[in-house]
Amino acid sequence: MRISDSGEYVHSAPWSVGSQGSENVSHGCINVSPSNAKWFYNLSQRGDPITVTGSDRELDAENGWGYWQVKWQDWVKGSALKRSVTTAAHVDAATLSAQRGAKPKAPEKQRAEGN
Repeated sequence: MRISDSGEYVHSAPWSVGSQGSENVSHGCINVSPSNAKWFYNLSQRGDPITVTGSDRELDAENGWGYWQVKWQDWVKGSALKRSVTTAAHVDAATLSAQRGAKPKAPEKQRAEGN
């Protein structure tokens, strides 16, 4: 998973498992074991924030094509509204197919059930 537009990633690195968490084994990427990589890829979604700890090196906001490494609070300060905006309700992707297959209830039944 890319965490910057200048080449830093979170990725599986089976060659460095013995050193992960105790030695610097990368030139900028976050190396994880194959099992941790699988867990991470299955859990995360595009746009999820990544917080790197245990390093004194910060991602440079000017290093790359975008500003993914700028803190959200600082990014919002540069917006016209100076605040976050929600455009749609959060939808759980796991329930989408179930919702699409369900028959819509008649309005009378929804009112009777309190929906």
